[in-house]
Amino acid sequence: MTTAGSSVTGLTILLFVTSAAWAQTPPAAEGAAPQSGSAQFPPETAAPAPSPIGEPAPRPATSPAPPQPSTAAPENPRPATQYEAAPTRQLDAPPEQRSREPEPTEPPPPPDPKAGRSERPEMSVRIDPFNWLLNGRLGLELEVAALDFLTIEAIPQFVVNQQPPGLKLYSAPDTVYQKSNGLGALAGASLGLGFWLDGKPLRGTVIRAVLTNYALAYNSHDDTGEIDRTTYTERQVQALIGSHARWGAFTFAGALGLGYELTKQRRCLTGTAANPVPSTAGCKDDEHLLLASRVDGVNPPTAVNLMSPLFPVSFVGRISVGAAF
Repeated sequence: MTTAGSSVTGLTILLFVTSAAWAQTPPAAEGAAPQSGSAQFPPETAAPAPSPIGEPAPRPATSPAPPQPSTAAPENPRPATQYEAAPTRQLDAPPEQRSREPEPTEPPPPPDPKAGRSERPEMSVRIDPFNWLLNGRLGLELEVAALDFLTIEAIPQFVVNQQPPGLKLYSAPDTVYQKSNGLGALAGASLGLGFWLDGKPLRGTVIRAVLTNYALAYNSHDDTGEIDRTTYTERQVQALIGSHARWGAFTFAGALGLGYELTKQRRCLTGTAANPVPSTAGCKDDEHLLLASRVDGVNPPTAVNLMSPLFPVSFVGRISVGAAF
């Protein structure tokens, strides 16, 4: 019995020593070859040591948590290249505050060349001061654009001087006077079309076709009284070429051309030199005479021909100033 008891006691001591030595053995290094005959455990967890009989087993040691990545920006960040997308700060903003990418839109249509134009056609108002001073007739030139290359012109004419210098061109003495045979000072009007070669109305070169109708009355009188009187209507077809220049609203125009007389109102003097009698029969085509002096028994009476020396053709010209708008 003593021998059996000693064997049990020695076996118990041997198991206790072996368990303690096993618990104190360090785990094998990571990557080291395992020793033969030894138990293998995961490298991150040590094998639990057997606890003595009657004592609770110790808790296994836990491995430390892996380090969290740092959110701090590096001291010298590498600049983004052209092939890398630059970071945007709009990701931190709420969705409703983030700017949206502009949606692609169609290109705007080309501008309309007539968009800047006014619906009102261009107009011009002018006067001819030279015809006023030379012939005593003031024409008020009114012109409006009908198309880009066409204008319509109307010129009412007023007789404002009864003895203008132009009457001297007919060798008229101081006894000859002119006046309107129409409504007051209004002798009539002309109507014409203007064809603009540059395609722009009221500027550049223009060709005009004009029809005139002016009713005039001529008379002669001296200190004694009236000597003679007659009426004459200037009705012509005219063709002119002119030019217009504009500086803002101011315009300056000129034209030169020929006129052809449509009426042939003949008037001549018949009878004797001592007693001339006006007549419309048997007269020349280029005669429309007006007695300018009386018969004094010594000198024959003086007569003035109111027709153009080149009848039925006459030279026509105008120089006008005014405004265009």
